[in-house]
Amino acid sequence: MTAEINAYKQVAGEAIFEIGRRLKHVKEKDLVHGEWNTWCQNKLGFTRQYANRFVKIYEELGSNGNSGFHSLSAKALYQIATLPPEQRESEHTTSKGEQKTPSEMTVRELRQLKADLKKAEERAEVERKERERLEQLDDSTATFLRKKESNMREIVGKAYTELGRELKEAQDELSRRGSKYEGVFERWYTSIGFKRQKVYDLINRYNLLRISEEVSDVIEDLPVSLTYEIAKPSADSTPAKTHLPFDVEHFGA
Repeated sequence: MTAEINAYKQVAGEAIFEIGRRLKHVKEKDLVHGEWNTWCQNKLGFTRQYANRFVKIYEELGSNGNSGFHSLSAKALYQIATLPPEQRESEHTTSKGEQKTPSEMTVRELRQLKADLKKAEERAEVERKERERLEQLDDSTATFLRKKESNMREIVGKAYTELGRELKEAQDELSRRGSKYEGVFERWYTSIGFKRQKVYDLINRYNLLRISEEVSDVIEDLPVSLTYEIAKPSADSTPAKTHLPFDVEHFGA
């Protein structure tokens, strides 16, 4: 029975792509401008937006060889189709601290991932604009402010490194003490006001800093929010890694 259910899930997933392919053909080849909305409603009982989602899924994922996509619902596929291409098969950390690829996530987790990526992009854009404004100042003022920024990042970076160290040591010690203490780490950091995502951001960042002195020197000079993105296991193929003048995998080997 399980095999039959999985087989039908596969058929249903493939049908989503076939519907998208045919809708795309009708939209682009069979209709004139302005007919799409009426055709969707009268012929299929679809809203234009609903039909466009199938087209989007086919356009973005139809040529993808990931067989895992074919067992997903249309809602999940649409969330994946609207992710940046480089994020669609990378691992990401969920709000529960689990490492998952998008095809392994629930729709709720996918929506949260999109929100997190948008926030990271917005932070990067704010930092870019700030750098541009600094470049418009006279040289002495710009140099002075860059120095202050560097000093402040160093202070904050060291503080976050120490937090990561303390959390990592607590996690390791409780794990060493055995199953009797399972769940104690999470209850402990929650009781002192930390959220799971922040805790694992700090631990991942600390683990990355431990790779080598060269990695540590570079990471400490970057904005903390950017170091979180780089430290994630999912960052191997993301733009965050372009800030590093070396291959992190090389140092971790």
